[in-house]
Amino acid sequence: MSPTLELVRHLLSPRIRRIVRDPSGFLSWRYGENDENSTSRRSIYADSRDFMAHRREVFLKRVEVEHQFHSYILDLLILDRLSTPTNIPQTVRFISHLLRALTGHLAQRWRRRESRRKHDAERRAALFIEAEGRRRKCLDDLHSAVAARLRHSTGGGTHAERRKRRQEAMEASQLPELVDANLDEEVEWRLRFSEAGAIEAKRCLADCGPGTSAFLELRLSKDDVIQQAVTEIETVNAWCERELEQYEEAEEEEEEWMPADTEIVRFVDRVVFILLHFAWPDSKGESLMEKHWWQTFLEGYQFAGHLLISAKYPLPTISDKHSMPSHLLATARLALTSRDDLELDKVVPFELSNLQQQHLKLEPMVGRKHCLDVYRDPIPKVEARKAHTVMVAIRARVVEVLQEWPEHPALLKIITVLDRVCAFGMGDCLTKYVTAFEMLLNEMQVS
Repeated sequence: MSPTLELVRHLLSPRIRRIVRDPSGFLSWRYGENDENSTSRRSIYADSRDFMAHRREVFLKRVEVEHQFHSYILDLLILDRLSTPTNIPQTVRFISHLLRALTGHLAQRWRRRESRRKHDAERRAALFIEAEGRRRKCLDDLHSAVAARLRHSTGGGTHAERRKRRQEAMEASQLPELVDANLDEEVEWRLRFSEAGAIEAKRCLADCGPGTSAFLELRLSKDDVIQQAVTEIETVNAWCERELEQYEEAEEEEEEWMPADTEIVRFVDRVVFILLHFAWPDSKGESLMEKHWWQTFLEGYQFAGHLLISAKYPLPTISDKHSMPSHLLATARLALTSRDDLELDKVVPFELSNLQQQHLKLEPMVGRKHCLDVYRDPIPKVEARKAHTVMVAIRARVVEVLQEWPEHPALLKIITVLDRVCAFGMGDCLTKYVTAFEMLLNEMQVS
């Protein structure tokens, strides 16, 4: 086993992983629980919610550190692949198990986050539907009250006129109630403005004076039943806003840490690079070796510095004997690259602003130049070649297994999916390919 893989095995040993995962160990953060005065420090939390928020912050930091740890392991695996052109079966098996474990952690968090997003969207939709139903009920009650008042009001006039109106009201009561659009419009105006403000706004929009007949037609009614409906709808709106605020607070408390989308893309690109390198070793490996060595070294140096800053106790002085060569090498490398901006693309920047990144035009050794819109952009040619390479390898393996198990339904279904994917055009949207590969992955897992 190469020295790089020996380092990977050491970093993945139970002792090192326990140090990274255990919040009461090396990664107990400032004001953590592994302090001599832990009891007195806990007493500063006047509210249990503050204490739980602190615990959650510690947990999220631990998950972030674990992802950075896995990202560094991926860089070491790429470094081993570039430095070792041969594929020893034991090494391939060891790296395959590592990739499965590293991607499994990220995929599990991704699935949990997507499931939580779906659940939150369903809760929000149910809340909006319920609020809209309550508003509609208020308007229906308003229409019913106004219609009932009109039916029961006989007004003045002669006895024959009042009798005629009662007859018309009786006939109208047997017909289905019609929705008065003017009432809905009046309620909408009163929800947006006060009563006086609504009258003034309608007058300005109608471009008429307060003494004209047109203004009298636009004048809003001051009926108490309308104002009561407006008050009820405002109560429903306030209730909906309170529920949304509670949902947002619950979402913040349940939110799980996930790396940025660009980091996820870079993570997947490195995994694909390693898998493709097994079957088709890159002839440019020697030219990429030095560049990736410096990237891996500086990322590891940055990761170690991040751990030391977050940890609460300083290292012993004896550690300077082991860390001094790394300090000198990193300082010398950064000092040399600072003389020439063109050399900066050979190292990984620590924390550069977006403006600096655009000016320096930094690009990763393994990865895309930008993220794609899966619903609009077609599949890139580079990614299409990678996908074709993977499908050819899968098809060859399935054909071999079919010779041992002829007419196996699961294997034949995989062949069918592969044939359909190969029939896609280069102009098709990227989500079509993503869906097809998800189907292919599901069929492979089932079989």
